[in-house]
Amino acid sequence: MKILIVMLLFTSLASTARAELTDNTVDGDFTLEWQQATSSPERAEPALTIDEVEIAVRPVPPVKPKDPPRAALFAGDAIRSTTLIHPAKPYQFTLVSRGGKLQLFVNGFADGKPVTLQLSGPVKPVVKDLKITNRALTDADVLARFKAQLPPGHIVVVAHRGVHKHAPENTKISYAQALDAKADIVELDTALTKDGAIILMHDKTVDRTTNGHGAVAELLAADITKLDAGSWKDKKYAGEPVPLLADVAELC
Repeated sequence: MKILIVMLLFTSLASTARAELTDNTVDGDFTLEWQQATSSPERAEPALTIDEVEIAVRPVPPVKPKDPPRAALFAGDAIRSTTLIHPAKPYQFTLVSRGGKLQLFVNGFADGKPVTLQLSGPVKPVVKDLKITNRALTDADVLARFKAQLPPGHIVVVAHRGVHKHAPENTKISYAQALDAKADIVELDTALTKDGAIILMHDKTVDRTTNGHGAVAELLAADITKLDAGSWKDKKYAGEPVPLLADVAELC
């Protein structure tokens, strides 16, 4: 009986170990985890390849001609992260293949919706410490692993330009969502209009984030606050105005 128990225990441990071992081939359900910090948003920086599919941080086309260089994580041409990847900042990336669908995670959280795509074949890492698990981690597992590698300490959540990932930056709705999400700090950008009013705007012009055109310093506040600052982000935010600083201060 003791021998049988030992053999069963050994078999169980060996099976668990195999699921966590780093291998050079994936097929079916699997999970890939790695950390990556890029040096520039203007060139591709690969993380790995699966067969002939490259997983890399690559530049993304500007929305408007004057937009600064931006980058995102791509899995071939099928998946692109909605999270923009900034240089010199380390990111924890996780790619989960589950039931013929791929789900990308950035810093512990699902990024976008699962994409129907089955990747298989040899894995050739470019980044160091790529971890391959021969099973699909759950969303909770991915978040737990991300949290486990964070250094101890209190995390302060700063809402950069409000909840700018989901709402139009530097608008009243963006800061309302940040407060609803219990952000510790909200960050905003201000600019002076021609008549000396303080509005929320990151750029020197209104071109990128509104349907208007021209330099903030050459436009009147009454004209700027009539502009549509939401449609460029999503049609559901159509008509969201450029706010005065006082408008947002009322929320806080």
